[in-house]
Amino acid sequence: MPGGTMPQIRIAIRAGDPATMLELNRELEALHGHEPAGTEFIEDPAPGTRALDPLATTVLIAVVAGMAGSMGRELADSLITWFVERMRSIAGRHKSPLIVTLGDASVTIDEHTSPATAAAKLAAGLR
Repeated sequence: MPGGTMPQIRIAIRAGDPATMLELNRELEALHGHEPAGTEFIEDPAPGTRALDPLATTVLIAVVAGMAGSMGRELADSLITWFVERMRSIAGRHKSPLIVTLGDASVTIDEHTSPATAAAKLAAGLR
């Protein structure tokens, strides 16, 4: 990739109800600083999604510069799996699915979702 960097990953999340959205927002705040090595949640400079739809939000995750090629893809796949596992936990606690979109790929995550399978579908949205 140009400059040896990987683009930032923007993930959109939609909750089915306000209680799930509230916990999702709390969980996203708590995840700051606990991202997999080589990645970091960053402030999304785009206009707020929540103003248009209070049950939707976006997360912007930066990948450390220099992580290109297959190593960068492995890191992205690991990050997406990690993220899906966190979303699955919220969906399971609330018995309310979350819709997660990455690029042109979208999956519904509930307590029965396989993180690896859902992550693979989402990762396809990056390619």
